[in-house]
Amino acid sequence: MKGDYYRNLAEFKSGDDRKEADQSLKAYEAATATTSANLAPTHPIRLGLALNFSVFYYEILNSPERACHLAKQAFDEAITELDSLSEESYKDITLIMQLLLVRKDHVRPSNYWNTLSRRDIANIDEYTDEKMVVVQVNAKARNLLYNAISGEEYEKISSCDTAKEMWDKLEVTYEGTSKVNETRINLLVHDYELFQMKEGESIEEIFARFSKIIGDLKAFGKSYSSADQVRKILRSLPTTWQTKVIALKSQDLDKLSYDEQQGDLIAFEKTHLEKMRQEEKKKQLPSKLQLKELRIILMMMQKLLKKKLLWFQEI
Repeated sequence: MKGDYYRNLAEFKSGDDRKEADQSLKAYEAATATTSANLAPTHPIRLGLALNFSVFYYEILNSPERACHLAKQAFDEAITELDSLSEESYKDITLIMQLLLVRKDHVRPSNYWNTLSRRDIANIDEYTDEKMVVVQVNAKARNLLYNAISGEEYEKISSCDTAKEMWDKLEVTYEGTSKVNETRINLLVHDYELFQMKEGESIEEIFARFSKIIGDLKAFGKSYSSADQVRKILRSLPTTWQTKVIALKSQDLDKLSYDEQQGDLIAFEKTHLEKMRQEEKKKQLPSKLQLKELRIILMMMQKLLKKKLLWFQEI
């Protein structure tokens, strides 16, 4: 990851300023040494690292020969283990190596490397530059997806021919079909419409819960303006907040941001509401006058009981 990070930084630098290239090279070399010592040549992480390292040599260090050497070395090491692997494992490696070898115009695959998909494409050497750009972009996108998913997820998309097909299948798997999404949106909208502050809930807690609903809705393409969110929060507050709600409503709510509202309400909660709670507690405790009256009543009751006891004894 460090290698990829510094490689991306180096793409925007030139000349002596490209110190990130040296940092990227060191990170890639260290990662390669670690994976070579601990992972099998056929491991997806090791193969993916080889791909990224070869891209670094080509795009940053302008060394296509070294880039091709790294790609070929990774492939040869993986092939060596094929005797003990299943046919399916070989297909997996082949698919990854297709992505590894097809990078730029000069790195043109041959024989069974002539396609990035499972479809037969006639003579890739006759492709126009525009077509090769499309092929290379597809290869890069598929590589990114393969590096980001688990083995179980790979099984779901291994039959896909393009990065778009892979993404669509993953999208349906984790987000559901349009009908499923519509149901989820309806449930979230229902939660939004009925949103209320719970008893004992703090302002930070209510905003965290509300932000979760807003974030989930936004992920499904349903969004509310900042002004709508501000008004919704005010409507969700109980009567103990009415003085603050009235004060805020007297302002131009279209100019009050969601974050400003949260800060304002937190400040009110820690000052005015805290004082109100303390006053309520004091009201619940008996006053000195009440305690004095209570003592008098108890003394009178004690005297009355004594008189009754004496009366019973005389009988």
